[in-house]
Amino acid sequence: MTYAVVKVGGHQEKVHVGGTIVANRLDGAVGDKIDLPAILLEQDGKLTVEPKKLKDVLVSCEIVNDSEQGKKINVLKFKNKVRYIRRIGARQQLTRLKVLAIEGA
Repeated sequence: MTYAVVKVGGHQEKVHVGGTIVANRLDGAVGDKIDLPAILLEQDGKLTVEPKKLKDVLVSCEIVNDSEQGKKINVLKFKNKVRYIRRIGARQQLTRLKVLAIEGA
């Protein structure tokens, strides 16, 4: 099986054809195609990390869902004896991508 490691949304993700990944919110609508450059490629048991060989490898993805939210993160700030309590909650906006092909492999 061929898989690649791509950098998307500030994170590195291991992808294979037919799989899905969740990344930080990307520009685009549902159905748009995105090409991501590979930073590592494994094919037939051989690992490729040389930038000269990987510059032609692109991972084609399609946006499946762009309205997902991550897990809620609660932050509590507290100072003892001064009656200071602050609660903050946040959710990361996410995009789900489906991997269509690994081109140039």
